Amino acid sequence: MAVDDPPATERAKVRVTLFAAATTVRAFLLPHWQCWHQAWGPPDPVTPSQWTCVRSSMLLARAFDRDGIPATLRSGRPRHARMGNAHACHGLLTVDGRVSHAWVEAENFVIDVTADQFGHAPVVVTPADDPAYRSAKEQAYQLVATPAGLAAVEAIWPLWCAYADRKRLIPPDRTLDHEPRDSSSQPVRDLIPKTATA
Repeated sequence: MAVDDPPATERAKVRVTLFAAATTVRAFLLPHWQCWHQAWGPPDPVTPSQWTCVRSSMLLARAFDRDGIPATLRSGRPRHARMGNAHACHGLLTVDGRVSHAWVEAENFVIDVTADQFGHAPVVVTPADDPAYRSAKEQAYQLVATPAGLAAVEAIWPLWCAYADRKRLIPPDRTLDHEPRDSSSQPVRDLIPKTATA
């Protein structure tokens, strides 16, 4: 009988925790996406998350940071030029090639709550070295938050805090080795095994 590799088991637990938290963030964002699209006007989006990756990822990173999980906004914008151009590999890989996109990295995972606009799952949690995601180091090939985007995230931040405090980010089958900070919420950081991070 094979015994699970403890580091692999812990990484799987981290992934499940991040997925649950990201799913909660996406559920919160859904009505805000609709409001953002209404403010922008036509054309209508194909998916609710379309054109919201930077704002959504900013909120996701801030939500993780609030719970003690260091998170970084990542992005890439391919330069559509000759095939040999190294900058053409930035962004998210889709069936049509690389596209401009933003996501979050935390705990050595990519966490993406808007990938469905490109035909991927609504919530993606995958290792940070997944070749589908290529962040740009040079600012010229990164997506930058606009003042309007920053203001939009700032406007919904208090709503997120109230929403998160009402939601439990603990999977129902998960037992805790300690007491929650209150009866309605649990910081995500407390669910990530200390041995899982490098």
